Amino acid sequence: MNTKAKNPEKANEEGTVIVKAKKRTPINKVTKATVQEQKKSVKSKQTAEKKTTDDKNIKDTVKTIVTQERDLFYKYPEDIDNPLDRKKWRQATRNKMRAFERNLSKVEDTESKEYRKLDKEYKAYRKEVLMVP
Repeated sequence: MNTKAKNPEKANEEGTVIVKAKKRTPINKVTKATVQEQKKSVKSKQTAEKKTTDDKNIKDTVKTIVTQERDLFYKYPEDIDNPLDRKKWRQATRNKMRAFERNLSKVEDTESKEYRKLDKEYKAYRKEVLMVP
């Protein structure tokens, strides 16, 4: 670095400044063993906390399962036992009932044979599917 020196004693003949390097502070060396020990201690704390919260949650869920009761509005087929399958079946039945209602509303004459036939099918389907038709 060619700059004029402010202190002539520290400058050499060429006009460059001689700067002494500062001593570096030693950095604590971290070994793999200490890192793994720290990770294990953190994991053990987390698992201990998780176990206590899981025990609390299990007790709470058992209480809610026992106290929960449902009224059934549909007559489910015997082969449907899964909640997702029940939901799919309910959607299908509601869609079919809405289709019946749409068809009934399209027919203008309520005394016609077509209207009576549709109405009879609709009521029979509701009786088949719903607990209280």
